[in-house]
Amino acid sequence: MKISKNEKKLLSYLFIQNDWVTGESIARHLDVSDRTIRNYVASMNDSLSKANCKILSERGKGYRLRFIDSEKIFELINHENVFKTSDSIMRSIAVKLILSEESVNLNDLEDEFFLSRTKIDLVLREIRFFSEKLGYKEAFTRKNNCVSCSLDEKDKRLLAAEFINNNTFDVGEIVDNSYGYFLEENVHSLMEIVREFMDEFSIIITDSDMFKIIIIMHMQINRIKDNYELDCSMEDVESSIFPYVSEVTHNILDSISKEFAINFSYDEKLFFSKQFSNLRFLTSNNITKNEILNVVESRYTIVVQKLLEDIKEEFTIDFTDDEKLFVDLTLHVRFSCGLSDESNDIKNPVLDEIKNKFPFVFELSTCIFNRFAEYFDFEINENQLSYIAAHLGGALERKNKHIEKKRESIAVCSSLNVSIIWLLMSKLSTVYGNSFDIVGPYPIYQFKDLLLNEPSIIVTTSVTPQANHNSIPVVTVSAKLEEADIQAINSEIDKLKKKESKKTLPTGLDQFFSKELFFWEYDLHSQTEVLQFLTQRIMEQGYAEEGLLESTLEREKMASTAFQNNVAIPHPVKHCANQTVIAVLKLKRPIPWGTSSSQLILYFVTNQKEKHFFHVFFSLFSDVVTDKLKVDKLMKKSDYQEFVNELLS
Repeated sequence: MKISKNEKKLLSYLFIQNDWVTGESIARHLDVSDRTIRNYVASMNDSLSKANCKILSERGKGYRLRFIDSEKIFELINHENVFKTSDSIMRSIAVKLILSEESVNLNDLEDEFFLSRTKIDLVLREIRFFSEKLGYKEAFTRKNNCVSCSLDEKDKRLLAAEFINNNTFDVGEIVDNSYGYFLEENVHSLMEIVREFMDEFSIIITDSDMFKIIIIMHMQINRIKDNYELDCSMEDVESSIFPYVSEVTHNILDSISKEFAINFSYDEKLFFSKQFSNLRFLTSNNITKNEILNVVESRYTIVVQKLLEDIKEEFTIDFTDDEKLFVDLTLHVRFSCGLSDESNDIKNPVLDEIKNKFPFVFELSTCIFNRFAEYFDFEINENQLSYIAAHLGGALERKNKHIEKKRESIAVCSSLNVSIIWLLMSKLSTVYGNSFDIVGPYPIYQFKDLLLNEPSIIVTTSVTPQANHNSIPVVTVSAKLEEADIQAINSEIDKLKKKESKKTLPTGLDQFFSKELFFWEYDLHSQTEVLQFLTQRIMEQGYAEEGLLESTLEREKMASTAFQNNVAIPHPVKHCANQTVIAVLKLKRPIPWGTSSSQLILYFVTNQKEKHFFHVFFSLFSDVVTDKLKVDKLMKKSDYQEFVNELLS
């Protein structure tokens, strides 16, 4: 069922009023005659009956829309502004205000968006607030019932793009023309051009940044065609652009010039290159550390250098020679500082996984917290810390591979036929080949020979009696190597890593626990109360001095130490113990802890000379945090020695 644009407006107007409206009012609103309104109603009612709705007419009252299902009304007029969300209305009005050559009359906004003056005022206030958060203060001027944008051309483009981009989630939303600004065929042409040169230069960016650059390009083309070329100084821009970015953007613009019959001035080319430089590159192989130092503002590189020095000092891990990490972190820090507050607050979808599965790496990232506060105007949150942690985790993996003396191996033992065994080995090689040598296959009768080669893990498709009498872990899998099999192998790999890390301790981990610091079924009601209790008891036992609570609260300020399964792992930000110790507290019931909750508290404080044990403790505790069955068992061990034995088993 199709209805005309004016019929949609009539339907929208009646739907919003939800009451009788005179024909004269409707005619004035649509700028047509009363007779035309009557003709619209007559032609529309035949079609509307199929949607179980009708426009009623009554002499002396006018017209009224009667309907059963509002969703069907939405389907008929879903491209009208009135049916956008309030957020979308705000952004549409913002784009109109920013890009209009003349001042915009508020009466026109009321009519176009079907809003009252009170609502228009609220929308304008929200637009100003959003603009100020992005750094555009006093961007709008209101005078004589009109609003105008006072920004220069460069900032007009960037601010309008921000309003559009913040409401864009896929290409469909870019090209639905809600803003009356985009043409679908243009968007797809631009995207194909960008993709072509991305592939040629081996550049990968995020989806959201792809949409962002397409929006900038489309806006740039439209503004140039409408004779709104840049009227602002582009000095010092060229020196802040990476050489390869300049090359790829010039190629893109040359292709666009041919496709759209448009010429880009020198300033327009610099403008586009600058916006392209601000994207998030998922690959940094085209950028060297020297280019970063020469191109990027020194405050970003200084923060990264300080972070790496802090990690070396606090955790005795030296990343200072990892050029890839330096490049990746600098680009990320620079990009983060350019985000709006609301963008920084969008939760990293893998935040919980990073914190729970890689707590030590997340802890490394907290070193940047105070550096951010020192060099920038805002404090980094745990969401941003998780991105830093991801880069550090990759660097740690690279470092571990570099220092490996001998590659560990996974041995395959099976009684199946040769073709099936080799298929299994091929699958294992695909999954684990980067980290392990896949050796074999061994038949069952050669199991003792297999043991002589000292593999790290044995994978078998058969029940192997001899496996019960050796110390090497054996995982029985199906020939198809299903997901459950991979999880079982991963579990053994994790155990091996934790076992290896514990070898750095002079004796067993149990030496760091104290019966005097074992507290069971305590009735405390807040995170602060728990930390006050534990730090006070630790100081009373002589393990630390004054300032322990303050240092612990400082760490909690950086990011919550609550993990999954109601376990928290608080600790001070400094290695300030007289003697390294671990305290245990089980509460009667879970309490709020950050944005989560906790009931089992594992608190530790390390001595400066034993700070290298920090990693070991996190390996131990992460094993607990991620294992619900383990936590359930610990919750039932009210005896000190039984608890420690279970924790370390």
